[in-house]
Amino acid sequence: MTSAWSRSFSLALAAIFVVVVPVRGLAQGVAVVNLEPEENEKTYMVYSGYNHMFESDIDTDGDVSRDSAQVQGQGTWQLTDNLSMTALGVYELNVYDFSNDFSDDFPDGRFRWGTTNQVTLGVMFQRKMNDNWSLIGAPVARYAAEVGADVDDSIIGGGIVGFLRHANPKLQWGVMIGVVSSIEDPISILPIPTVRWQFAEKWRYHLGITPLGGGNGIGTELTYSPSEKLDLTLGVQYTKRRYRLDNRGQEPSGDRINKKNGVGGVGEDSGLPIFAQLTWHPTESSSLEAFGGVIVGGNMRTESRTGNKIADTDLDPAPIVGFRGEIHF
Repeated sequence: MTSAWSRSFSLALAAIFVVVVPVRGLAQGVAVVNLEPEENEKTYMVYSGYNHMFESDIDTDGDVSRDSAQVQGQGTWQLTDNLSMTALGVYELNVYDFSNDFSDDFPDGRFRWGTTNQVTLGVMFQRKMNDNWSLIGAPVARYAAEVGADVDDSIIGGGIVGFLRHANPKLQWGVMIGVVSSIEDPISILPIPTVRWQFAEKWRYHLGITPLGGGNGIGTELTYSPSEKLDLTLGVQYTKRRYRLDNRGQEPSGDRINKKNGVGGVGEDSGLPIFAQLTWHPTESSSLEAFGGVIVGGNMRTESRTGNKIADTDLDPAPIVGFRGEIHF
């Protein structure tokens, strides 16, 4: 191992741990969708994924598990020699299973979510300024709600703007600024750094928006490719899901979370998945991924229809497994 290779490997490995703390702040309130530009000659892409979070104990007694599934489709068109457009649609399903033995501090009902649906639509424009610099812009709209919640009060919107620097064929970096509203939450203006770096023949580093099974997050990954067909990845990301809730028994007293004037409460689910992933490339245009890991720093929060806290509790670390398939054509 040469000293230069060793320095590059050490730098990338250190970056994984350096990013763990700030990435949680970067993801606050962002309607994360996989909008990072990638170099690919294919026009269309479809992927689908699933993951299962095993039962996690809740600080206030009881437990929760979650099943997540996601489907994304997108197409890219070259409008002019220097301007391209990518349109995408994402559907995400999350099914929660809460136990019924909560303590008096957090009575049963304050975390009684069921099935939630999330639909995201986005259009990304990429303007190539020269061989090294590109500008990007992307309006985004999202619907996120529990089944039965009011549709009109479950829609948020915003956008992402930023730049990319193509330093060389092996290094791309940039910064995107997300300006996104959130359900009963202030508008967030947040920087999202992005780095794609092949620092050695078989090693790659990625920082930015990362897909994982049935969802997306903001995180960082280190990948080793022992062959053209296989990738081994270690990664960590921050995820946050925020939904409009239905009015079915969210609060026993019936006057703080239940619908009032057609509006239900708000549920929030966040955590930090740490994972190891195996990717197989059966063809140049397709891939299959399987991963396992653990979610740490989990938190569940329930709010009133105006965004005031009703309940807030931490989760114990929980195992997570999942898979994902992707095809370009």
